[in-house]
Amino acid sequence: MFSKLIRFSLLVTFVLSINLIHAQEEGDTLNTQILEIIENDSLQAEQVNVVTDLLRKADSIRIADSLARVEMLRQLEQLKTTDNLQKLDLLNQIKEIEEADSLRKAVRIARIDSLKSVTQGFPVAPFKDTLFYIYNKLGPFSARDRATNITSKIKSLPNASEEIPELIVRTHEETADVIFGDLIILSVTSDDALWIGTTRNELAHVYKNAIESSIQDFYDDNTLKKILIRIGTVLLVVTILFIIIFYINRIFKFIKQQVYAQKGKGIQGIKLKNYEFLTAYRLIQLIFGALNFLKVVVIIVAFYFSLTLLFGIFPGTKNIADQLLNYFFTPIKDIFDSFIAFLPNLFTIGIIYLIIHYLIQFIRFLAIEVERGELVIPGFYPDWARPTYNIIRFFLYAFMFVLIYNYLPGSQSAVFQGVTIFIGLIISLGSMSAASNIVAGVVITYMRPFKIGDKVKIGKVSGEVLEKSLLVTRLRTDKNEDITVPNSSVLLGHTINYSSGAKDIGVIVHTSISVGFDVPWKTVHKLLIDAAKETKLVMENKKPFVLQTSLDDFYVSYQINVYTKQANKITEIKSELHQHILDKFHEAEIELLSPHHRTMGDETGNKGGLSIDSDIN
Repeated sequence: MFSKLIRFSLLVTFVLSINLIHAQEEGDTLNTQILEIIENDSLQAEQVNVVTDLLRKADSIRIADSLARVEMLRQLEQLKTTDNLQKLDLLNQIKEIEEADSLRKAVRIARIDSLKSVTQGFPVAPFKDTLFYIYNKLGPFSARDRATNITSKIKSLPNASEEIPELIVRTHEETADVIFGDLIILSVTSDDALWIGTTRNELAHVYKNAIESSIQDFYDDNTLKKILIRIGTVLLVVTILFIIIFYINRIFKFIKQQVYAQKGKGIQGIKLKNYEFLTAYRLIQLIFGALNFLKVVVIIVAFYFSLTLLFGIFPGTKNIADQLLNYFFTPIKDIFDSFIAFLPNLFTIGIIYLIIHYLIQFIRFLAIEVERGELVIPGFYPDWARPTYNIIRFFLYAFMFVLIYNYLPGSQSAVFQGVTIFIGLIISLGSMSAASNIVAGVVITYMRPFKIGDKVKIGKVSGEVLEKSLLVTRLRTDKNEDITVPNSSVLLGHTINYSSGAKDIGVIVHTSISVGFDVPWKTVHKLLIDAAKETKLVMENKKPFVLQTSLDDFYVSYQINVYTKQANKITEIKSELHQHILDKFHEAEIELLSPHHRTMGDETGNKGGLSIDSDIN
């Protein structure tokens, strides 16, 4: 007996193992095939048939497992043994089959739900509300035809009977039919039951109850009492709407009166120092305009919701009311959901901005300290501090934008990227000259050819440097003319700086004169040096000197040179020097002549001539 029990136990174990392996393989195959179908965008009619076949196969496996379990239980009951351990082992094996069957059942339910979520079912909605969906065809009729036909038959039921029609379910070999009199409303097949996960008879009764409930609701909604209530509700809603609009106008009129009463008191216009942006009257007009706009918006919202209520009163237009509500609340919900979804990115953007902001503030502090001379960096000039800070700030902000770009809403969309590329292209094409000026400005900054306040000559323009930016350099001439020179022109041309060496060794101011050959050169030298010594703002510790620059046909050219530390006063110094030269030569009775005209003598016997070079630098 014990050996029979062992052989039977081994046989049962073998059968169970083979059955479980087979069921697992079948389940995996079904799962793979079903998932391949789900991946499609929508299941067409032929795909529905394939899925139905798979569900039939899965159901047959479930039935086979159930039969195997029943057979094992029957054999276990027939087994006579006193060995409780063997019985317990068999019971555990049967329990494993039941657990496996439960697991497959749960998987099957999940598959059905997944399939129904992607499969196009056709609704049966005779009175606006959907009662159920049809997924399978029946004979030559497609799922769409079946749903249309069932809907049409249900709609005809209220006309066929003054009372709620009594429906019955009649079960046949292949279908379970829902019948009213001799009219078959619908037929439920085994395939329909597979999609719902129940039996034909149970599904037919569910459909029967749904149809009866729908017809009951139709009768209730179309009684004379209900119609009168709806008409009264419409009149009430319209009356309330007119009352709301009336009081909205009254409220906004009252608010305007209160605002106007504050003119000159609480409302006094907007000023910035001495400039008045908005007078009190203009500010009140703007407030009135905003109030009028707000009033219109409130009235439109009240009318919109009233219209929604009116459509919702009648069953035939209830869907329109729901759609109107969706039009209003869906954008608000989408905006709110988008904002909530954007909060993590917004937090990240805020952190990035704070880090860059405080880093820029720290660099600004260092730049100010270097500019003031409090912080000395070997080889780094104080006038480099501010432009260096501006350059670093620009690159830090550009780096910040690169970091936060991917966190901006819509940054990954093709439209956003296209607009960004278009704007970048426009900026790049329109700023080529500006870019060259910026590069030249950076180069000029670190070349240090001049600084603010220097007396310079750039090309043919001379004056005092007023401003030095990345794009242009501004000069003020001796005539108080402000001239803007592009930095690219400064970099390409030559620049003369009168102030760079003036404070240390002094800048030389010179002018030229022409005197006839009959005047001794020593006399000319002495007169020029005496005139230079009497000129103000020249350096006393450096003596002026005279150069004989040329020997021409009729005269000799002399050049007087003086030192000064006042580079910005060169024009005044030259003017005073010319005055003293004229005085000295007049006192020496040397006649002043034009460069190409010379008088040989006068009645007193004085000879000589003087000409001052007209091109004075």
